[in-house]
Order: sequence, then C-alpha cells, then structure tokens
Amino acid sequence: MVSDNYAVVIVDTFHKLRGQQLSDRAALEQIEAAKNTAQGEWKNYLQTGLTKQERDLVSASEKAEQVVERLLDDYIARVRANTFNSIPYDVFIHDLYAAFDPLSESYNALIELQLTEANSLRSMGRAEADATKAAMLISSVAIIVMMLTIGMLIFKSINKPLTRLRMRIGNIARDADLTQRVIIEGNDELSEIGRDFNSMISCLHDLVKSLVTMVNSLSKTACELNTISQSMVGTSQQQEQQTVMIATATTQMSSAIQEVAHSAMNTANKAEVSGELAKQGVGVISQNIQTIEKLAGEVGDNAQLIKALNDQSNEINQVVLMIQGVAEQTNLLALNAAIEAARAGESGRGFAVVADEVRQLAHNTQKATESIREMISKLQGTAQHAVSSMEGAQSSAASGVNRANESAKLMAEINQAVDEIVGMNIQVSTATEEQTTVVAEISENINDFSSSISEITNSAKSNADVSNHLQALSERLNKQVSVFKV
Repeated sequence: MVSDNYAVVIVDTFHKLRGQQLSDRAALEQIEAAKNTAQGEWKNYLQTGLTKQERDLVSASEKAEQVVERLLDDYIARVRANTFNSIPYDVFIHDLYAAFDPLSESYNALIELQLTEANSLRSMGRAEADATKAAMLISSVAIIVMMLTIGMLIFKSINKPLTRLRMRIGNIARDADLTQRVIIEGNDELSEIGRDFNSMISCLHDLVKSLVTMVNSLSKTACELNTISQSMVGTSQQQEQQTVMIATATTQMSSAIQEVAHSAMNTANKAEVSGELAKQGVGVISQNIQTIEKLAGEVGDNAQLIKALNDQSNEINQVVLMIQGVAEQTNLLALNAAIEAARAGESGRGFAVVADEVRQLAHNTQKATESIREMISKLQGTAQHAVSSMEGAQSSAASGVNRANESAKLMAEINQAVDEIVGMNIQVSTATEEQTTVVAEISENINDFSSSISEITNSAKSNADVSNHLQALSERLNKQVSVFKV
C-alpha cells in the first residue's frame, strides 16, 4: 500500500505533468494526497509489533525516503516556479528513478519479509490447527456421548409431565372448559409452567365469567332500550299529528279574527255615518226653534229622518250580533286550542297561555257588543220617542218648541252614544289586530314545535335502529361466549 501510494502514484504524476496531461495545480494536489495517505499507512505499520529484521529494513527505508523527500521538495518548488519542464528529460529520468528505486527496493524487501513471516505463521497455524482438530474431534465424541446420556435422562424426566401438561391443555382447548386445571407435581421448571398456566386459566375464567355477566346485562339493556325507542317513536309521531291539528285550528282562528276585524271596520264606518246624521238632526232642530212657523212642515221630515236613524240602528244591531257571533266562535276556538295545549303537556304550556289570552279577549269583545246592543236599544227607544214628539208637535206648535229642545238634547245624547260606539269599534279593531299578531306568533311557534317534533321522531327512529343493532351484537356475543364452561 505504501509503495503504491508513495512511489507509483508520485512517479506517474510527474510523468503526466511532463507530458502536460495534468495541470500544475492538479499534480500538486495528487502529490500531496499521495504523501498524506502514505504517511498515514506508514505510521499504522510502525505501530505494529516489528521484528529486529523489520526494524533494520524500516531504518533503511527511512534513509531512502529522506532522499525522495529532498527530490520532491525540489520538484514541487520548480513546479510552483514554472521551471519544472526546463529540466532535461534524461536528467529528470535519472534523478527520479535514482531517488525512488532505493525506496522501492526497501519497500519490496519489507514486503518479502512480511510474506516470509506470513508463510511461516501459516505453516505453524496449520500444524496447530491439525492438532487442535484432532483434540476437538476426540473431545466432541466424548461430549456427544455424554450429551446423549444426559439427554436421555432429561427426556425421561421431562416427557411424562410435559405429555400430561399437553393433554390437559388440549382438553381445555377442545372442550372450552375453563374449570379444568393442570395437576402440579414437583418443583421444577415444568411445575412452574403448570402453575403459571393455572394462573392464566384462572384469570381467563374470571374474565369470561365477567364477560358473560356483562353480555347478559348488555342484552337486557339493549332490549329495554329498543322498547323505549319504539315507544318514543310512537309518542313523537302522535305529538306530531296533534301539532298539525293545532296548526290547522290556529289558521282557522286567524281567518276568523280577520273577519272580526273587517266587521269592526264596517261597524265603525256606519257609526261615523250615524254620527253625521245625528249632527244634522241637531242642526235641523235648531232651525225649527228659530223658525217655529216651519216646524209643522218640517216635523214630518224629521220624523222620517228619525225613522231612517232607527233603521240604521237596526243595521248596527245586526253588525253587533255578527261581532258577538265571531267573538263566541273565537272563544270556542281558544277553548279548543287550550284543550290541545293541555294534551301536549309541558311543551304546550306557552301555547295554553296564549289561548287563554285569546279567550279573554273574545270575552271582552262579547261584553263590548252587549254594551253596544244596549246603546242601540236606547237609541231606538229615543228615536221612537222623538217620532211621538214630532207627531205631538204637529197638534201643538207651542209645545213643539219644548219638544224640539228635548229632541236637540236627545240628539246630543245620540251623538255621544255614536261617538262611544265608534270608540268601542276602534278598540275592537285594535284588539283583533293584536289577536292577529298573537295568532301569527302562535302559528310560527307551532311550526317550529312541529319541526322539533319531526327531529325528535327521526332521532327516536335512529335510536331504535341503533338499539336493534346493539341487541343483535349482544346476542351474537352471547352465543360466542356461551361455548366456554365457567
């Protein structure tokens, strides 16, 4: 290795440099690398155990190496100074090989010495190997005989308990009987294995026993869960149907309330017309007071006007009866909504409160219509009285003035009553608008509640499917666990 890296490589590098096959820089790098490699290998070789003859050859090699080092230093300096190629070729060849040949011869002498030593050691090793082989052959035969004897003894001591252990394990595996145990005899390794196996079977026995208990409990729970899920599905479907019925009733009630509002607006318009007529009657009576001569002729006209007022009062009475009918229907719808809310239980409590408010509002509407009817009756009586007064005025002009004053007073009362009717109709209209808003909110809440019921129904169906799957799994697990005897 040293010869190759330090002699052959360097000589070859200088030849390539002379032939311009390498640049100066590349040649210097190869020379430096070869020197480092050769020095490392040479140090490793010197650290081995050297014989006296090897030490003599090493000393000669180091002297030859000094000559080579001086030549290398000179050549490297010339390369760096670009004067290397100016050396005559025959001088270059002579100096190069004159320096490297002694070094190569020293290295070759070391190699031959090492080969000789290696052959000697190989011969000695063969002799020792032959002797060792014979001794090992004899020892092997003795060991084999001894091991066969010991093996037979060990086989006899192990075979019987091992066979018994194998048979018991086979019985447990075949019958899945976790109550069986291995019989322990002695205190050897097989006995320890048997005890450990019994401990393992005991743990497995307890585990399977607990598993059987849990599987039975799981199966029972799955059945109960399935029953509960089916009940939830039925209940939620029934609640969904009831919610649809309530929503329908709420829609009908909203339509009825809108009709009440429309009727109230018509009543208010007619009441305003009646008020205008009453004001006109007051003006006519004032003119009669101022012009008593025209009283007799105009009394008849006033009587007709009062009769027309009586007819309009009858129309108002019919409208009031209609409002009262709508209020009664609203009260009935509110009662039905309260009954449906009571059936819905806790989820319908808020709806029951709204239904109660609607029923109270319908009751107030009925009271208001009763008051209106009383006022209309009073108005009709007053009109009839006015007609009688007008007939008496035709026979007595003097008393006609007084009766005219009384008629003016009565007209004022009629005007006030009409104003009250208008106010009540406004209240009824406002109340019906509030009822419409409340019913719309109730309808929206019922729709939301219906959606929630639908989601609950779907969830209950999903729970039923899961419980069925869980029950099937528990039954399969129960069949698999039941093969073990615990």
